[in-house]
Amino acid sequence: MAMYPKARLKTEKMPEIIAEYGGSLKMQMGDKPGLFYQEKIAKNRDSKKMMEKAEEILKKLGQMAE
Repeated sequence: MAMYPKARLKTEKMPEIIAEYGGSLKMQMGDKPGLFYQEKIAKNRDSKKMMEKAEEILKKLGQMAE
């Protein structure tokens, strides 16, 4: 998930959100900042479950909007 460069987010909560996912959610900095989610042990790659997780993360990011 790429981050919009001009997004107005209250980024002070970002470390808390990343920590909540125990290393499965990572932030990439640089020219194209983004968030990446990958379960540590992906025994069952259930696409519905992954979409639900993406929706959950997006809702948390939406709460960070200014």
